[in-house]
Amino acid sequence: MKTTGKFLFLLLSLTLVFSLFACGKCEHADEDKDGFCDKCDEELEVAITDVSLIENGVANFQFVIGSDVGSEPASAIEILIEDLTRYGVEVKKVDEGAGGAQDTEVLIGTVKSRGDKYRYDKYSLGSRGYIIKIIDSKILITAGSDKQLASAIEEFGNEILGLAANPVELVDVVMTAAQTVEEIQSNYKVTALKINGVDVRGYTIAADTSVPYYDSAAKFFQNLVYERTGLWLEIVSPDKADKSIIFKSVSKDATVPEGFKVSANDKNQLIIECAYDNMLEEAVSDFITQRIISASGEVELSGEFVTNVSVLCYDDFGAMGDGVTNDFIAIYNTHAKANECGQKVIATAGKTYYINEPLLNGSIVTIGIRTDTDWQGAKIVIDDREITPNIAWRDAFVFRIETDYEAVTVTDSDLLKAIVGTGLNKTTKNLDLKAALGEEYANNPYPVFITLYNSEHKICRRRGYSNYAGTSMSEVVVIDKDGNIDPETTIMWDYRKLTKIEVRRCDDEKITVENCEFTTRAPLYNCIYTKPDGTRDYNEAYLNRGINIRRSNALIKNIKHYVKGEKSFSEQINPDTRKVESMGLPYYGFYRVGYCTDVTLEDCVITGRRCYIRPNTTGTTGTYDLTVGYANRTVFKNCTQSNFWVKIDGNGNIKPAKEGDEGAVLGLGSFPTKAVLDTGKEVGVTLHWGCGGSNYAKNIAYIGCTLSRFDAHDSMYNGKVIDSTVQTVALTGAGEMIIKDTRIFPDDNDPRVFGVRADYGATFDGAVKIDNVSVIAPTKASNGQSYSFFIMEREDYKNWYYGYYTVVPSLEIKDVVFYDANKYNATTKTYTQIPAGTSIYLYGKTLIKADSTFHLPEHASLTSSLAPYYSIEDKDADGYIDEPDYDGDGVWGNTKWLYSEKKAQLGSNYDNGYQDLTSKLNLNKVTPPEFVKILGNAGGYKYWVKNTASGNVSNGGYHGVSENNKGFYGSTKFYYSDTEYYPGPPSTSEKNPDEKYYVFY
Repeated sequence: MKTTGKFLFLLLSLTLVFSLFACGKCEHADEDKDGFCDKCDEELEVAITDVSLIENGVANFQFVIGSDVGSEPASAIEILIEDLTRYGVEVKKVDEGAGGAQDTEVLIGTVKSRGDKYRYDKYSLGSRGYIIKIIDSKILITAGSDKQLASAIEEFGNEILGLAANPVELVDVVMTAAQTVEEIQSNYKVTALKINGVDVRGYTIAADTSVPYYDSAAKFFQNLVYERTGLWLEIVSPDKADKSIIFKSVSKDATVPEGFKVSANDKNQLIIECAYDNMLEEAVSDFITQRIISASGEVELSGEFVTNVSVLCYDDFGAMGDGVTNDFIAIYNTHAKANECGQKVIATAGKTYYINEPLLNGSIVTIGIRTDTDWQGAKIVIDDREITPNIAWRDAFVFRIETDYEAVTVTDSDLLKAIVGTGLNKTTKNLDLKAALGEEYANNPYPVFITLYNSEHKICRRRGYSNYAGTSMSEVVVIDKDGNIDPETTIMWDYRKLTKIEVRRCDDEKITVENCEFTTRAPLYNCIYTKPDGTRDYNEAYLNRGINIRRSNALIKNIKHYVKGEKSFSEQINPDTRKVESMGLPYYGFYRVGYCTDVTLEDCVITGRRCYIRPNTTGTTGTYDLTVGYANRTVFKNCTQSNFWVKIDGNGNIKPAKEGDEGAVLGLGSFPTKAVLDTGKEVGVTLHWGCGGSNYAKNIAYIGCTLSRFDAHDSMYNGKVIDSTVQTVALTGAGEMIIKDTRIFPDDNDPRVFGVRADYGATFDGAVKIDNVSVIAPTKASNGQSYSFFIMEREDYKNWYYGYYTVVPSLEIKDVVFYDANKYNATTKTYTQIPAGTSIYLYGKTLIKADSTFHLPEHASLTSSLAPYYSIEDKDADGYIDEPDYDGDGVWGNTKWLYSEKKAQLGSNYDNGYQDLTSKLNLNKVTPPEFVKILGNAGGYKYWVKNTASGNVSNGGYHGVSENNKGFYGSTKFYYSDTEYYPGPPSTSEKNPDEKYYVFY
């Protein structure tokens, strides 16, 4: 029997049930047998009768479990029952509400159903106090805490039932009065707790327990105060707060910048405020540790206590940062907790966090970022060396910067018809989405980012590839809360039908993710394999192992990405046979922006990724380090490419270099050798694909950047390259493309200021404006005054239906100066200017030489270069090759050729389409430019445009100009400085020394 604490020795009597004694007020009576006098409420001293628990090996009692018994004492009861069973004694256990009461019972915890006399205020015992007490024929076991209650149950079994003595058997067991114990904890270091000098005895804790975080934190506070002071403070709802310790939730922008504050007010209440619900319990623990646990005697809670819970660190969640241990789970858990309430996440400067498998409990996961994140200059290594195409997590992004809102997809045909019915085209200014998005949006509209789709009409049908039938007519549009379309996201296409729209809120709170150096360790896997027949093939599964940005209003700042371990050319190509021996795995891109608006990458480093030669077919597999798809207003500001300039060592390794370094070449250049394919064909070896590409994006901007590639594959709308250095600009799309205050380093074999991608129809339905641009290009001069520099090249016209008719962009040129890339002065860091008088061919030197009427429904003449190419498709399954779906209604016409016959005839070459050499039909009527403007000529060059007016050729009636028979450019307005030549450019002999061209100088 324990003897510590306050001990009450009870008078023993075998015959007296209770004693009566005088107190000066009355003769005590206890008819209701609750242990207290019925008149004066004086607690009575009761004589205790011994209780027989086991007789002749049979239990005379049952356990009754109170509703407040926790898991630890419940487990102790189960163990005790198992021990009794081993001795052949079967004891029942019932919950207090189950009924079935009997005379002799062991009541565990607070058992309310047996009457008030068997209840005990367990909190008066203290967290380390307990009782084992006989009342009538019942035994009450309770304690001030679950832990102590479990110990009391164990003691009951060992000391009273006699299990500690390891008996041979349990025959007769009696609990005597001498075995009764009541231990009350009294040795508290904190003897009194006060708020502004007022003792908190009788106080409550006011908290909204319907919120799990506040319920948990209030109970946590209650238990810790009880454990340290012996005071049990009841929890009440906030509306009953009076003499209380009050838990309050506050917004993140409240006057608690650190996120957690405890203060005493003039009502002598203690106010606990927290802006991050998920951190409330930890913050309360910090407060109690500093103000109560570490104190002694009387403790005064006054003034303020503030702690920073707005920031979470990887290290607090177990990240090692040693560059060896896989920290993925620790990083995942940190962001998961931060995302709950919006806390900032930080890493520890100087550490290197290592990431390999992205697995959580066996499932592939991505680290979601929804809050500000500052890696504080730490490094993160993404180790992809063991990835193969068979590893499932090869396609898992490491990080995703996520929105707080779910996307809504609308596929209801009636709702979509209603949207199209009001007009959905280039002139549409407003979209009413109230019916499509429902009552909540109708009552409280918000700005949205929407993606339109018509899957029945395909666009961007890449030239010559029947197996690439294009993608659904689609684009992104941003509308404000009133449904007004942002003018920068004007609708590009005329929609006759919608098959779905995706709607995403775009008013996300702005977040910043910054300050980290990432290194990708490239896969070691060789994509080339040998098939059973001895021929070789390749498996080039693309990887997603970077940062996926899917949140509007995000700033990605000072993030650097480098790559180690890519295969050198000596590893790829056998130096003796020049055969391709090894290919690495390609990536979709480290930085990927999509389905959002207003994203800025600032001060970031981007690394161009290695190209790999395929062994048996022309072309390379490669990677853009950044990609933008279905996004609006993606801005790259002060971003640089680590390998814009490179050197190649004797082992075929590519190393970053600086402009002007001896042996430095452009990152988009070629390796000075050729590889021999399995077919015997020799192909050049390309170094890199470039830094980036885009699809279905609007308003992409490079500002103050040095990046190799501005590339719009599928249907860009509006772009800018400002105050930057680039190597190539390649466009497909519409709107306005501005290139200003910029240096351009064209490729050796493609010396253009910019190009329109021929594989998508060489189309840009709008204007390209070039202002104060330096073009540093390799010269291919036959003499000092004749160079073939092009503003744009479009001589590779093919009569193929791209899903749209293509448009030659208008040009506005001001002060473009050309320099010779082969003549660099390392001292002055300048290039030699190409002399004045050099000829610059604006739309290509040989454009439309075969036929100047390809803007008309039929060609005037028939040549193999103009005859139409038909995609080998039979979408309507009528057995004939389809005519293009010109009007976009999803209905295909028919050609005269049987699908099966042509496919069999062409064999493996059917992917390139079938050319009808007998047809003059124009599948790709081309719209000429609306204007050409030379507003400044700082270099003094001659700008040339093909003269197509000879032969009384139709102008097609474009741009509102009636027929004037001045050829393809007959409706184009030409300007030189402030002089307008209209219609058509000057044609006088002094302005046109070569009758084949118009010239401006």
